[in-house]
Amino acid sequence: MTAEDRDRLAFGNVDRRRKEGRSKADGYWEDLPGVEILTRKASTPDGGRGWLVVPAKAAAAIRARRSEREE
Repeated sequence: MTAEDRDRLAFGNVDRRRKEGRSKADGYWEDLPGVEILTRKASTPDGGRGWLVVPAKAAAAIRARRSEREE
């Protein structure tokens, strides 16, 4: 998710980020129960940068798979 995606999903079409600041707006995502941020350096298909946010169970499965590959 790009920064704009996170803002739109958190606040709708209202630009609350300007009032609250990027770090506070992102804090809502960081504290969201049931999801994890796997990386803050993901790339979108069109070359944009953003976060990879997935359900907590999916994050655990991805980490387990990565560990298996490293062994």
